[in-house]
Amino acid sequence: MFSVVRGVLLRPLPFRDPSRLVAIWPTRAISNAELLFMQQESRSMESVSALSLGWGIAMTGAGEPRQLHAARVSVNFFNTLGVHPVLGRSFAPNESQRDAWNVAILSHELWQSQFGADSAAIGRVIDMDARPTRIVGIMPAGFEAMQAGVDAWLPLQIDPSSPYHTGALSVGVGRLAKGASVASATSELTALAPRMRTAFGYADDYARGATVVGLHESLVGDIRRSLLVLLGAVGLLVLIAVANVGNLMLAHASGRRRELAVRRALGASQGQIARQLLVQSLTIAAAGGALGTIVGTFGLRILKAILPSRLPMLSAVNIDWSVLAVCTAVTIGAGLLFGIGPALLASRVDPDGALRAGASESSSRSHSFMRESLVVAEVALAVVLVVGAGLMTETLWRLNRVDIGFDPHNVLTFLVQPTSGQISSPEQATAYFAEITRRVASIPGVKAVGAAQHLPLSGFNWRGSLDIESRPVAATTTRPNIVWRSIVGDYFGAMRIPLVRGRFFDETDGPQSPQVVVISAAMAKHYWPDRDPIGERIKLGNGTQRDWATIIGVAGDVRSAAPNAPPVEEAYRPNKQQDLRFMHFVVRGNVDPLALIGPVRSAIHSYDQRVPVAEVRLLGDIFAAATETSRVVTMLLAAFAFLGLTLGAVGIYGVISYSVGQRTRELGIRTALGAIERRIALMIVGEGLRTACIGIFIGTVGAILAARSLETLLFEVSAADPALYASVVAGLLIVALAASYFPARRAARIDPLIALRGE
Repeated sequence: MFSVVRGVLLRPLPFRDPSRLVAIWPTRAISNAELLFMQQESRSMESVSALSLGWGIAMTGAGEPRQLHAARVSVNFFNTLGVHPVLGRSFAPNESQRDAWNVAILSHELWQSQFGADSAAIGRVIDMDARPTRIVGIMPAGFEAMQAGVDAWLPLQIDPSSPYHTGALSVGVGRLAKGASVASATSELTALAPRMRTAFGYADDYARGATVVGLHESLVGDIRRSLLVLLGAVGLLVLIAVANVGNLMLAHASGRRRELAVRRALGASQGQIARQLLVQSLTIAAAGGALGTIVGTFGLRILKAILPSRLPMLSAVNIDWSVLAVCTAVTIGAGLLFGIGPALLASRVDPDGALRAGASESSSRSHSFMRESLVVAEVALAVVLVVGAGLMTETLWRLNRVDIGFDPHNVLTFLVQPTSGQISSPEQATAYFAEITRRVASIPGVKAVGAAQHLPLSGFNWRGSLDIESRPVAATTTRPNIVWRSIVGDYFGAMRIPLVRGRFFDETDGPQSPQVVVISAAMAKHYWPDRDPIGERIKLGNGTQRDWATIIGVAGDVRSAAPNAPPVEEAYRPNKQQDLRFMHFVVRGNVDPLALIGPVRSAIHSYDQRVPVAEVRLLGDIFAAATETSRVVTMLLAAFAFLGLTLGAVGIYGVISYSVGQRTRELGIRTALGAIERRIALMIVGEGLRTACIGIFIGTVGAILAARSLETLLFEVSAADPALYASVVAGLLIVALAASYFPARRAARIDPLIALRGE
């Protein structure tokens, strides 16, 4: 766990002088116009660059057609990071200009898998989106910038004459000038923002929230809290283990009282006795630490496989010398923690008293107090772990049952993106996707087929400004910002998004027909709370068609951003009136959706053999990915809580069992004097429950305080949920009762004659 925290949170980014790298306005995307403006005007940053993610590019001319996950970057992006290709070169300054976008830099992984790691790939011309493209560079192995899994980087298409020049589509990345700080860069951006708003005609709220943050801080984001919670849970588990071993060492030291008394009587000093026991403790700790490190090297692979895939730099996480140094320090610290108490108590043994006492003499009060204190600590820490796991389990349970507005079960999804050479007009795009839809719908077992440019919960929600014809506003007035989707076929039926009122799109809603739009119920309620929005006309700033469209229907709400986020205001347009050239299809069947993969590929390739059928997955997997962080945190916390609870039960059992063994003579006398078995059993169980109750009380208080760190991870669950705490207390009492039962039963069955004869 520390390896992951070190690799993701503590290790500097693997770029040149990473402390000077910053994210520019990380809460929003920037446009090419803003990029050029800041490159010219910024003085606090020596370099300003941009990265646009999420580009799907069809690659042909290098084996089988392949859909690439590509990114477009400004030509100075790699220089800003301070990373250069291991083969070839970075982009030249003129390669973002109009008609010069014909070069690409490949990832090391794509170079190996598609080109056999052949250095002759440099200079080779392949087709990317039906455009001859020259490979000019290969990035280092494991390189990632802002997102893992990028196959290729292409120059950002900067064309001041383009209508998209002022459209925000990139992440801004800068390198601070020497002597500049994040604060000074933020102040400068705040001053530049009003000038950019005026120059580019942006809305009057454009300058709000302009900020600059460290790039590493921006990348880590909300995942920081999740990792720190897991690391804290591991720390609690280590402390529980330390307390448990400490109890064992105390029992071991008590059993050696006569031996240690003899050593003292023969001249051994208190320091020598303490050192002997400490060396034994450190030897045990070293053995455990060494074994744990070996197991940890294999366990790290499993941990990396189950952690959220969006963790930045996860691929570079490993066990290095710094991790081993921390493991060594923890090992030594654990050995000292569980060894120093027994060592100090044993070194103070009185030789005369110990040698005069009988073999069955119970251990000293100090020993008993320390053992019980350690059990209290174990139980308290276990309570904190179990409460944390319980809160996350309830969160995950609620997330899995929340109404997300569509049915993700039994749906296959895939991406179809024909090249620009295959589609060169809106009519061709309409015909192309209509034929794909028809062929897939004809497959036996398919019930409904539809498509959208991006699917809910996929991480991509295109947003645009909203104009309402009946409420005109000035050109620079800040407009509402809503999600919009361009859809094909029976998208609503395939997703099972209900119709609230009005109608959905049909075959008559074509390119030459009046522009139409369907809106979500949340949008209808917000903008038309007192009347029916059917018949109202709106305009969406979506970068394609900017025509007035008439609302013809209201669809059910969809949680497009995240399952734990409220439904967004959303508008749907028919792609026949939008002309987008890529679509994520959704295919609902009455058979196993995985069984449809082969027939779907065959149906599509029977129409177009050149197009890759990419990103094939289940719609349910998209939902699972959206809840991945909660699921992983819950699973790991539950595992840690189970281990902590087990160790706590072992601790209670060990203390009670040892106490029974030390009190054999006393219990034998009680039995001989007429004490019944049930009374002795209840006495022993009561002692165990008393210790457990003290630990549960302290742990509950600690859990209430610690649960605050989970608040941002919870969904519809209170960090102080009384029902959950009551369940945890009841469960731990049952565990304590079970741990006390077996020693109590053994105590109740002691034969007084055998016990006294042994004495």
